[in-house]
Parts: sequence; structure tokens; C-alpha cells
Amino acid sequence: MKCNLCCKWPMVGLVVVGLVGLAGSSALLAGGNYVQKLPVFKLKDPGDTEHSQDAVLKTAKKGLVVVVTIPNAKHGTQQSSWQSKLMKKDWPAEQFNMIMLEDLSQSGSVKDKALDGMKKNFKPEKQPLLLIDYTGDVRKSFNVPQDTTVLLVFDKDGQLVHAEDEQSTNEESQPTPEAVQRVQKVIKNLTK
Repeated sequence: MKCNLCCKWPMVGLVVVGLVGLAGSSALLAGGNYVQKLPVFKLKDPGDTEHSQDAVLKTAKKGLVVVVTIPNAKHGTQQSSWQSKLMKKDWPAEQFNMIMLEDLSQSGSVKDKALDGMKKNFKPEKQPLLLIDYTGDVRKSFNVPQDTTVLLVFDKDGQLVHAEDEQSTNEESQPTPEAVQRVQKVIKNLTK
């Protein structure tokens, strides 16, 4: 499977982070015990520029949306589906920034090929921003287990306000329309 939005390499695990905010909403924790505050991290993009959680929050006008996923076809489908369903024409680009965090620790034999493809196709000024987690430690810091895809929404202060996990997907490993609508509603509330 190939991601047509950010690169032309076989999909492997990714984290999507979009900048949002939430006023007065409560967190929907879809079956998980996910991190309640955006964890500390420093990761590089394929162009070798380092990005931290502080820098990501500083550029946020309303907060963050994070999709944490892992490197295989099933999770690549989920990541790609979340991205395509959320980043439509009405995507609030001025208030949201989408970031893909690649967990290479689980990519096995395709690690080098995936990394080469990311470097070749990386466009630093185009959303989503791709960040590389070589060790899987950042995924772990979100309390997301291996072989799981989770969408987490954080407010502008880095507090978790909403979550969707694999219970929110159909038999084709794509987010259900209801899950997409819930996230879109949270984003809309955050950008009011």
C-alpha cells in the first residue's frame, strides 16, 4: 500500500499529529489507558530537522491531533484512511498541523526501504510533517501498545481530550464513519 498524500513508499506505522484545541470537551477514551498529557519528545524529520513536543505545541493555535500507528499494511490502511478523511478541503490548516510520526522500530526488513522512501519524497513545507521514531519510545510514551492504531486529540495545553482506537474501525481496518464524525466534531468545537 502506498500513501499518496505524503510519500510514495509502502505504508508502515505512522503517527498523525494535527494542531487543534478543545474548549470544555471531555475525553472519550475508546478502551485504552492512553497518556493524559502530551509526552516529551524530540524527533527528526526525513530532512534531519529536529522537532520537539514544545515546538509542536508552540505552533499550535488550538491543540493537537495525534494518530499513533505501527508499520504494517493493516495499520498503514488505518493511518492513510484517517489522514484522507480528516484532511479534506475543509481541513482547518490555519489551526491544525498534521504530523506523521513513523515508528520504525517495528518495521523489520522494510525499515531501510521505508526510510529511503521517506527521505526521497519528503517535502518539509507540506502537510503532513513526517517525524521518525527509530526506537518506538515515543509510541510507548503515548501508552499505545504494539500492533495498535490510536487517534488522540490534545488541547492547546497538551491535555488529552478525545481518543479513537481500533474499536473505531471496520473489518477493512478503516475508521468507521461514526468515528470520523466524532473526531470532526471535536475539531470543529476546538476551532470555534
